[in-house]
Amino acid sequence: MRDWRSLAAHTLRGLFPAAAFRVHRTIVVRLHAPAPGARADVTVRRGTRTDLALLPRIKARERGFEAEWSAGCTLFLAEIGGVPAGFEWIDHAPRHVSPPNAYAFALPPGSAWAFGVEVAPAFRGRGVFHALAAGALADLAANGVARVYSAVLADNTASLHAHRRAGFAALYEVLVVRFAGLVWHHARPLLPGFVPSRGWGRWAGEDPAPPTGVPVMEGVTARERGVPRYGP
Repeated sequence: MRDWRSLAAHTLRGLFPAAAFRVHRTIVVRLHAPAPGARADVTVRRGTRTDLALLPRIKARERGFEAEWSAGCTLFLAEIGGVPAGFEWIDHAPRHVSPPNAYAFALPPGSAWAFGVEVAPAFRGRGVFHALAAGALADLAANGVARVYSAVLADNTASLHAHRRAGFAALYEVLVVRFAGLVWHHARPLLPGFVPSRGWGRWAGEDPAPPTGVPVMEGVTARERGVPRYGP
């Protein structure tokens, strides 16, 4: 059953041209304690510039991946038996800005933002993302990064499920409505102590209670138990 926000968005889409009206619903998530059970046969390593040539085997893209590398982002590559199975990018900037989704998220010290995650179709549903997320955080933790944040489209149930199983915690549900050049947002907290926000303009988010200390790689605490199910 659709909730009132989905019904309202559906109604407005029918009343106005798609170019004039757009709705985005995103879940902002955080990983500090990966869930146990990551596959041992998945090798996760930092990628090199040479590895950029392997990425189209996982996800074809006409413009390639040079822009991410040139921007200073870190590539992590997952392999099974030497075969590329998945990858993700890590941005180390202190603030993640998403113009398409009209929000900016300030990262606390010792944090990074994960994006551009892809798993090859032949390896989906086999725990590659879980191993990739845990392996990347283990590497980053050795270099002073204790938390990884990311965002998932609320209607991407497969991705939400994968993040939940990997141990990500849901922080905010962010609804953004664009209409005739205007932007309205509603950021709904999903954990106690987080601050809601609603109004015109893009959302400026942050984590008011980032977990401290070295990431817990063996298990997952009650607060970090995973991403709840969202969407109609």
